[in-house]
Amino acid sequence: MLRGENRISTGESMKQVAITVLACLAAGSSAAADCLSDFKALNAVKAEAGPFRIEMQVSVVPPAASGQKPEPVPVSTITTLVVPLGSYRMTKTGKGQTIDLVVLDRQKAWSKQPDGWKPVEAEKMPDLTGAWPTAEYVAAVKLFNLQCLGEQPYKDKPALAFGFDIAPQNSASHITAYFDPATRLPLGSEVVTEAGAKAIVDAAYVFDRTISVSAPVP
Repeated sequence: MLRGENRISTGESMKQVAITVLACLAAGSSAAADCLSDFKALNAVKAEAGPFRIEMQVSVVPPAASGQKPEPVPVSTITTLVVPLGSYRMTKTGKGQTIDLVVLDRQKAWSKQPDGWKPVEAEKMPDLTGAWPTAEYVAAVKLFNLQCLGEQPYKDKPALAFGFDIAPQNSASHITAYFDPATRLPLGSEVVTEAGAKAIVDAAYVFDRTISVSAPVP
């Protein structure tokens, strides 16, 4: 009798352990799904929020072997004006040159060349009409290792923070995105890329209904 009772007790204990493990796995999976759902909801561009400007400062930290002091060195700035949900103008300035690009309604695009504005070939349009910056505030294509970091300060403001990784062009990048808990709109983001030297992109978002994007004048 005692042996039978032991077998029953042992079997029930193993069953209880299995149930507990499955419950923990389910809870973890549910939390990850909720985190992804929350991030996607915040990161989706909202037409009702109006046009916005993204100010990016790109800096490079020299590798230790270079002999330079490992502090960020500004190399360029990128200003992007966005009119949801399909138009934007991006201007990059650095290293003595300026690159200018206009995309209109996801259908036409122009780039500024030394001899003036030129239309972008149709076959190159898919590269310019992805999710960012007209459908998502922070570039997050094929993200992985997403973490909900809770409320953290961003430039002396409370913010909801998310951390995740992406791997563009074979160079891993870690992104931290910050959203305003009250307005649910982006405040800023930081991108750190390790590809020989460390590149840091600090982005700030400003919403401004006076922003407009139109076809450039040749």
